[in-house]
Amino acid sequence: MHGNADRRIGNRRKIERGAFVSGRVYPAKGGHRLQPTQTLSDIVLINGKQAPDMTLADALQKLKPGDVVIKGANALDYRRRTAGVLIGSSSSGTIGQVYPHVVARKATLIIPVGLEKQIPGDIPSVSASLREPIESLTHEPSMFPITGQIITEIEALDILSGVAAFQAAAGGIGGAEGAVWIVFRGPRDKVEAALKLVQSIQGEPPFAG
Repeated sequence: MHGNADRRIGNRRKIERGAFVSGRVYPAKGGHRLQPTQTLSDIVLINGKQAPDMTLADALQKLKPGDVVIKGANALDYRRRTAGVLIGSSSSGTIGQVYPHVVARKATLIIPVGLEKQIPGDIPSVSASLREPIESLTHEPSMFPITGQIITEIEALDILSGVAAFQAAAGGIGGAEGAVWIVFRGPRDKVEAALKLVQSIQGEPPFAG
């Protein structure tokens, strides 16, 4: 995908697919890759409006209680409400920059992460194992353990539709290999609204393809 990654539609900004991706995990063999596009830097919003002249470093210095930072994750321990972020950069990447400021300044960290990223075991133990200085036959990143407000599909359904949801199963074939089976319950009107929402995004094309 080529062209200007900063197109605007009305008052909304359209971000080209892949332009706001700082880290990515591809299949070891096969699969698809994102096409080259103009990369966007971190986005800083003040009172809902973008501050185009403010860098991430500037924003971190001004961070205060009540401010919100949104950062995805690579691993999830749902029961303990903790997450892990893989670190591919020797300088600890974005999370290494952001997390100390979030903790020190008591800002709110929102972690949007899919249920397919749940792992067995606890995040701190996995992080400690990945830091062991042992010989590796492949590139093995480190992991930064973090805590914050975890937002999975379960929380999203509650926020958007007001239903109580839980995961009942996972996996499948024919493109559903990473799928999760979610059951949600509540008043009929809310369940119908949640079902309509889910059905509206089913069949979405692959992010890279």
